[in-house]
Amino acid sequence: MRHDVMVDQVREGIEGKLRDWGSHEGDYRGDRLLLSDGLYIGRVFEWEHSRACWFLEEEQVKVYDAAGRVFARIEVGELASATPIQKAVETRRAA
Repeated sequence: MRHDVMVDQVREGIEGKLRDWGSHEGDYRGDRLLLSDGLYIGRVFEWEHSRACWFLEEEQVKVYDAAGRVFARIEVGELASATPIQKAVETRRAA
């Protein structure tokens, strides 16, 4: 799976979880790379009232409220209503 497609699916999955929890995330403001010591380690998604960080290595998303507190941790596999994300994660593990 192309990484840009996976990024979109993860974002859509996060938005779905936020809706399920009754959290109004506000307008989507975009995403950016998450780097550590110059290495790509994930993606940051930002909405008007919340932010989520997708950590590739941990296969986890941390969701933050407007005050910057972590209020949820989501396994990437939980975001996949369809299986393409999970298949990509499993392929990465096997490599």
